[in-house]
Amino acid sequence: MGIAAKTPDLVMTQAAEKTVEAIDFAGTTTSFIQYTNNFFKDLDLRTYDNDADAAITGNSMTMSFWFKLDSIVNTSAGVGLINVMSSTTTQRYRVHLTVDTTTDPDDIRLVFIYHDDNSNLHAISTTNGEISLNTWYHVLISVKADVSGTIALNDTPVTTTAQFAGDVATLPIATTDTFVGTQHSYNPIEPPNLDGQLAEIWMDDKFYDISGAAGRRFFISANGKPVHLPSNPLVYLNGNHTTWTNDGTSDLGTQTLNNITTSSTSPSD
Repeated sequence: MGIAAKTPDLVMTQAAEKTVEAIDFAGTTTSFIQYTNNFFKDLDLRTYDNDADAAITGNSMTMSFWFKLDSIVNTSAGVGLINVMSSTTTQRYRVHLTVDTTTDPDDIRLVFIYHDDNSNLHAISTTNGEISLNTWYHVLISVKADVSGTIALNDTPVTTTAQFAGDVATLPIATTDTFVGTQHSYNPIEPPNLDGQLAEIWMDDKFYDISGAAGRRFFISANGKPVHLPSNPLVYLNGNHTTWTNDGTSDLGTQTLNNITTSSTSPSD
């Protein structure tokens, strides 16, 4: 019996460094990006199939992006990075920052959540105090829905709290809008606005073992710089405010950049 070939994207190699640009969010209710489709619509992190009445194993996700936080606009609401909230169900899919104001300075942690409409969810978060202001962070999240989740910040796996609750059986609703840099569809009166920068938002339905350096080299160099990312992902948002586009395979619908400018700094600096 022959040896099965490895999936090309998962062969452990060192990706070449790449000079990238970043976009800037003003930290106001008028500064955000909107897509008319769901960022996560082609991502399947289910652990249960209602139609087949059977468990599902092996569904996976990896997400990579860079961000820098200039200030905390709303300590009670936190900071919205990527947010999808259904208007007709309790489904929500998002990456956001929460703020603990009982410390000085405020403790900030990063949270990823994939929540169906029956109170079942996958959630993974860093501990408080991992995020500081005025610092570029590379965020790398890898989830195998039925077993594990890992977050690496600036090429270092960090201590996380994971919650895999219930049987996630619902796929994301394709027509729900996505908001980047705010959580506008959740709390339009007092949204958790981003005052800071984002760059190179990449997501695919593959699992990378980012607990070791070899897996992380697909997304960040040994020098801590951006690299040429794996090809043909579901989502790859990149460029400056005039060229920002999705080079992934998912149809995110109509893109609106509202009060977004090009950042004077980037993770390549």
